[in-house]
Amino acid sequence: MKKLIPLFVLLAGAYSALSQGVVWFDNRPAYLPSPPDRAVHNIDGSPITGTAPGTNVSQYYAQLYYQDNTGAWVAHPTVARFFTSAANAGFWNGGSRTLVNAGSPAAGQGRAVNLQIAVWDGGVGTAAVPQYDYATARQRGNAWGTSQIFSYTEEWDTPRGTDDTYMKAFQGFQLVPEPSVIGLGIIGVGALFLLRRRK
Repeated sequence: MKKLIPLFVLLAGAYSALSQGVVWFDNRPAYLPSPPDRAVHNIDGSPITGTAPGTNVSQYYAQLYYQDNTGAWVAHPTVARFFTSAANAGFWNGGSRTLVNAGSPAAGQGRAVNLQIAVWDGGVGTAAVPQYDYATARQRGNAWGTSQIFSYTEEWDTPRGTDDTYMKAFQGFQLVPEPSVIGLGIIGVGALFLLRRRK
């Protein structure tokens, strides 16, 4: 029996290291009432809405990033596409996400997790696979943005509440201009400066 004790300790440690929690990855008012503002806004400040040209789907995607128990940032592989209707402007169609090696695996084991949301113009693609992933979209100069990093702790109410896995600390944010837009602005200012010097 004494020989088995180290094995039990090892297994318990492995379970703890691989423990996982869940989070409800959705910013709609049904889950996250405002204030604060929970919507994601486009470059012009309006909530993201509408369809990609020539389609009936959104070109915008959201993806969850979380910091696991080793301190590494992990991109959850399942993306979420934004709604196209004006009624759901600024909100994505999400769902439950498992936090591998992070979060609160059971009652009495509350572990805070740092989360961040990335949103970008991913082209047409499909609901599960954007035409351009986040890194590629940024390299192409597509619109993109990230939320502030916020803390999330899965709750274990008794009985469990419907909001135990909601991202209550999430706040909406605005996408930033594409580099091409910034570049054009700089070129325009430079040209204006040269014209004034010649006068």
